[in-house]
Amino acid sequence: MKQFVTAAVGRNRIYRLGLIMLFLIFFSSPAIGKDSPESSVKNEDIASAKLEAVTVTAQKKEENVQQVPMSLSVFSDQMIEASGIKNNIELMRLAPNVYVRDAGSNYQTIIRGVTGFENALHSVVGYYINDINIPLVYMQNPDLLDVERVEVLKGPQGALYGRNSESGVINIVTRQPDNEQRGKVFCEYNSYDTEHGSAPGHQVGGNFSTPLVKDTLYLGVAGKYSYTDGFMKNKYDNDDKADKGEQFNGHMNLRWTPTQAWDVALILDALDSDDGFSPFRNPQTTGRHVVNYNDEHDREQNGNTQALRIKYQGDTIDVLSVTGRNDFDDKVLADYDMTPMTILPSTQKEEDTLYSQEFRISSSANSQHPYSWLVGTYFFKEDIGTFFNMGTVKTTDIDIEGVALFGQGTYTLFGKLHLTGGARYDYQTMDGTQHCNNAEYDGDSSKGEFLPKLSIAYDLTDAAMVYATVSKGYMSGGYNFTTATSKDTFMYGPEYSWNYEIGLKSSWLDNRLITNLSAFYIDMKDKQVSEVDAVTLSANTSNAAKARSMGVELEVQARPVRGWNIYGGIGYSNTKIKDWIATEFNSVYNGTVQYDYSGKKLPNAPSYTYNIGTQYMHETGFYGRVDLLGTGAFYHDSKNTVREESYELVNLRLGYMMNDFEIAFWCKNLFDKDYYTVHFAWGGMEGGFDSEPRQVGTTLTYRF
Repeated sequence: MKQFVTAAVGRNRIYRLGLIMLFLIFFSSPAIGKDSPESSVKNEDIASAKLEAVTVTAQKKEENVQQVPMSLSVFSDQMIEASGIKNNIELMRLAPNVYVRDAGSNYQTIIRGVTGFENALHSVVGYYINDINIPLVYMQNPDLLDVERVEVLKGPQGALYGRNSESGVINIVTRQPDNEQRGKVFCEYNSYDTEHGSAPGHQVGGNFSTPLVKDTLYLGVAGKYSYTDGFMKNKYDNDDKADKGEQFNGHMNLRWTPTQAWDVALILDALDSDDGFSPFRNPQTTGRHVVNYNDEHDREQNGNTQALRIKYQGDTIDVLSVTGRNDFDDKVLADYDMTPMTILPSTQKEEDTLYSQEFRISSSANSQHPYSWLVGTYFFKEDIGTFFNMGTVKTTDIDIEGVALFGQGTYTLFGKLHLTGGARYDYQTMDGTQHCNNAEYDGDSSKGEFLPKLSIAYDLTDAAMVYATVSKGYMSGGYNFTTATSKDTFMYGPEYSWNYEIGLKSSWLDNRLITNLSAFYIDMKDKQVSEVDAVTLSANTSNAAKARSMGVELEVQARPVRGWNIYGGIGYSNTKIKDWIATEFNSVYNGTVQYDYSGKKLPNAPSYTYNIGTQYMHETGFYGRVDLLGTGAFYHDSKNTVREESYELVNLRLGYMMNDFEIAFWCKNLFDKDYYTVHFAWGGMEGGFDSEPRQVGTTLTYRF
């Protein structure tokens, strides 16, 4: 126990915990003053001391989260707003055994220790917004705008979601407009606390929802504009706004319900951002949050998404059609030599357009039959274009098409025993061509995969369920768009995994306490890894490794009395490379050598993550929240030579609600914890991405 506390709290632990305890004691004081009118405080914490039932669509049908036989973290719009979370990276810190590697322009999400490789285009985690796939790692840190909930599914989800959901799925569901007219506007001032002074920023935005024709036609719109001076300074030109950035997000939902059975929604999203992109520095030559660049460094993103959802809900069957188009452009200019000399300037671009169509037919949500079922089909076409220049110009065009048939059914025996079986057949074709200097080479593949899932669940009581699940994961093959030098090194094959999970879901004390516990074992083969080609001496991706991950997860929510929320979670995962011998270049021998990775831990896979927090809402409208977020030690590289020590972050939020107004004062990374989100060592060169420093801010909100 002593070792755990030391790792979680770190240096000055008594001082830090003392401040947190003072904060909690202050806000746990008895209520003083008269009761306020219910309308003056828009917070459900005051209305009830029970935890509300949460409905999710993780298995592509509506059901209570406590009845889904898998490890599943769910975050509501109220929770996201109350904690001041702005994007996916911040939110994932509250999901046990989930870690996001933030490389500034791409975001690798690691669930249960299942990692991707350095230059992957696609992620091992499936990302969806309103059932529309967000395919590239460069797209997978969306701002959470007008969100109803976020679902984090852990473990392979191939049976219902197919390719590239090997370690899990993240579902983002936006709010639907209805007959209630509601809206809010907000403005925010914030500032980073850096070694070279404060770095201010601001945000303005809001959302509005209204019926256009009562009971028939509704409109919801939302938008947000953000600006920051950034927290990096460029020593070369004395620019303390080296990573300044601005971003606009827009969202619109036009919903039509001509009858009670039909529900049609057209959902539009847009993104436009321009960031300085310069957290990348050499720790041997510059201090924290200081770079020394002479070449350009910038990142521009533009994206738009259109989704048409047509839903029919009948007495015996439900039907859903989801038609989507997702378009994204990304351009990054970077100075990878990290010096005031022109040695390794880089330009990288990605363009991605994804068209998709999904049809589902399922048993009615209103059915009382012991057997429930769902079948569907999915089509997609993805066009990818990349440009990469770091001394050698490489242009790559990739066309991917796929079709899938899937289904899942659950039969309930004796009212307590639930048997579930699901399967998906994914068929995919890929065709890629690369131009590298004066050379041109191509590669194609056609491959089908059968992805099954079986689970058994038993209701011990009306409030407790145990379950066991077995499922297959699948990560499709792809192209080495940055490192290939020939046809032989252009492509790599798919990766596979099997996940074995047991768990307990339970609620206690008249639904005032929820505890969910799970344990898992994941066996991976044909692991996609980067290694050096023996002939060309260039780094390429191949299928060369076997690996495993095993661990446990615990999540707890409690509402002991009216106004109090207590929550927490901890996840432990132990990863190991079982078999991987690679041919690599050794500068000492000036040639290639054999290196055995067996026994090493997978990179970017923390040994544990945890979150502990509480929120108190006083009847007068004053509230407070504190979060302690911990990340265990891990290695940034497969050789386990670059280690990131464990660290913890403390976030605070104090506020007051009166009538329709709210003001909040907040601080993220209270103790200004310093760590790397990316860290590497190449021979004698070292580089890394600094974490964000302490940030403080004030947010003013008006609801109507």
